[in-house]
Amino acid sequence: MRRFAREHPGRIGIFKMEHPVGTTHWRKDEPVLRFANVSSQNFLVPNVPGRLGRGPTGRRGPAAAFYDGDYAFIARTVRTVQDELVFVDEVTGTVAAGP
Repeated sequence: MRRFAREHPGRIGIFKMEHPVGTTHWRKDEPVLRFANVSSQNFLVPNVPGRLGRGPTGRRGPAAAFYDGDYAFIARTVRTVQDELVFVDEVTGTVAAGP
């Protein structure tokens, strides 16, 4: 991730993450920004003021159609700099197995 940041200043990186069962984020080797295909653990954004989307709202009840989670945060951030999004086809992290 440090190498990516050094080589691509100002660009957002989405890195491949592997689960213990062998599946990866992004799914089916499709580098597409969509729900369940990305996670904040494999999201790298430059530390530039004004570039981050808002975090989860945690809204509940009938007024809330859904919970804004990792995907919503990433999507809001990417919307501001979509042309700077890079999917890195290299497993950078492994999800630890449960207890």
